[in-house]
Amino acid sequence: MFRRIHCTVGVGPAPTPEFYFPPSLWSYIQHLTLMDDCFHLTHGRDQLDVPNMRLRPPSHIPHLYVCEEFLGPVVQRTLRQMPLLTKLSLRTCLGVVHGPYWTFLRFALSLPHLREFEMVGLTFCPVVLPDEPFDLDIEGGTCAPLTVFRYEAILTRGRKYAISVEKDALALVLEKTHHSLVTLALPSEPAPISLMARLDWPNLRELRLRGMRWSAPRTPLVILFANMPKLRSLALELRIPDDGDPEAVWPPGLPRSTKFPWPELEHLTVANPHPDDELFAHLPPGLRTLALPSCPRECVKDWLWACENPYCLLAHTFHLLQASRLLGVLKRCSASGLRHLEIEYGTDEREHDLLRFLAAAFPRLSSLSIYRYRGSRETVVCVEDVVRPLASLEGLQALTLHPDFETRPTRIVNIMRGGRLIYPTDALERFANILEGAALRIARTLDKSLERVSLWTPSDGEGPFSANFSVFRDDCTNDVRIQREADTPHEREDVWGM
Repeated sequence: MFRRIHCTVGVGPAPTPEFYFPPSLWSYIQHLTLMDDCFHLTHGRDQLDVPNMRLRPPSHIPHLYVCEEFLGPVVQRTLRQMPLLTKLSLRTCLGVVHGPYWTFLRFALSLPHLREFEMVGLTFCPVVLPDEPFDLDIEGGTCAPLTVFRYEAILTRGRKYAISVEKDALALVLEKTHHSLVTLALPSEPAPISLMARLDWPNLRELRLRGMRWSAPRTPLVILFANMPKLRSLALELRIPDDGDPEAVWPPGLPRSTKFPWPELEHLTVANPHPDDELFAHLPPGLRTLALPSCPRECVKDWLWACENPYCLLAHTFHLLQASRLLGVLKRCSASGLRHLEIEYGTDEREHDLLRFLAAAFPRLSSLSIYRYRGSRETVVCVEDVVRPLASLEGLQALTLHPDFETRPTRIVNIMRGGRLIYPTDALERFANILEGAALRIARTLDKSLERVSLWTPSDGEGPFSANFSVFRDDCTNDVRIQREADTPHEREDVWGM
């Protein structure tokens, strides 16, 4: 029962070893999560909205962006006394840019039994101090042979927060671990892409890159990552600069000798797909999951830049394929055995053609996610008309839908809450009733295999939710009823990107 321990740090005075948990438990711990909650101690000095290097850190902190919870010998001594520790997770849910300094990371990555390292929300090595050796050649050992290295940063932090030392630190880690890694997840901005293209990855099964598309190197991704032949899951969730355009993973015009480099691929995500991408014509027959989302999603723009710009005063470009262009992409797809499909598009006169085609082309789908956006704000959404082309999917068990109802609540300024933009409570309650009726009509329209309907809904939290409904059918009368289940928050994957 003590193999997995979750501990919040930064909520009081500097921790002692006993603060983390009793020493009698140390020898049992295999997975340790440290949740950084020291935001109140930084007094907002390193918030994403106002990072100000002219402000001075407290005297006991060597640099503004160094997280004090990982300073000093206490945390190192504590970790050293955990002989079974195989997974270390460092997390925060705050909009800050600080993180552990190199001395701590260097120590943690050398723990002999460590196999999984995870950092979420914090910055991986924001600074190297003058007296720190910037290497991974540690006395008495070296970097542990990690199988999982997962570093996830806030999606909207952008290139301005990707400092050069962060990329250099990640390069040191990957140079030591590329032979052993099975799973690698990185924010794209500090990822050492050129180095990754030069290394060999004999065991890598999962790669996830999320963030802004890099400006260099310009090598097509189908060539850039051809050195990862064992990939089974590839997620390229790359934002496009506001003044840029989508780019193909496999652009037209490559030599005819170019081959699909990931024959074992089972799960593929390509955000902001290019309509002429040759990749889709070469998908392997074993592909089971295909996701073609926008990144970021337009339906979460009310929350996306909240930590930087709470009133959304800055304009951002959202790249969205029209239904007719997406139809062209799917017609090129060679993976008829798909079980899971996610699409996102703007509606036009070809929407029903798109949905009819996917039902015919991918008859084995068990789950389908559709994010659609009306072309005109005056358009009235009839969910039966939207989902009727999908009625032939006899194995469809779960449908996730952003229907873009015209009755969606709008935010208003709340003076009592400091001028914050909020959704009125009564409007959210009325919308919940609308969603329940829509879920029932969807369940009655689709095949009897349907077990779950999830409909997008806004919230006053840090992101939108899915309103989930279980579907029940009476075998004798064929009557359909639904039951509201717990909502699913979307802030992690859609808003924060971590």
